[in-house]
Amino acid sequence: NSDFQTDVFISRFAELKKEPAKQQGLAGRFRAFSFGLINYQTGKRIPDIAFLHKLAQHFGVSAVLLLGLSDVKSTEQDIQTA
Repeated sequence: NSDFQTDVFISRFAELKKEPAKQQGLAGRFRAFSFGLINYQTGKRIPDIAFLHKLAQHFGVSAVLLLGLSDVKSTEQDIQTA
């Protein structure tokens, strides 16, 4: 059992992918993860820390947002909020 909120991750990942500039580089950056991307998008697999880190860097958001632990989109907003 895990407390990971799969639905939150899937919806936030899908929302971030809608940004055309970020979508273009996604396949190239995650070429090794291309099959895994589909599994993460559908909730068949739970992303590990390394994948979350790369994904957060790619989209310029915090991993905390992807995990559903915060609604703050950018790390700059996190700093301002703190």
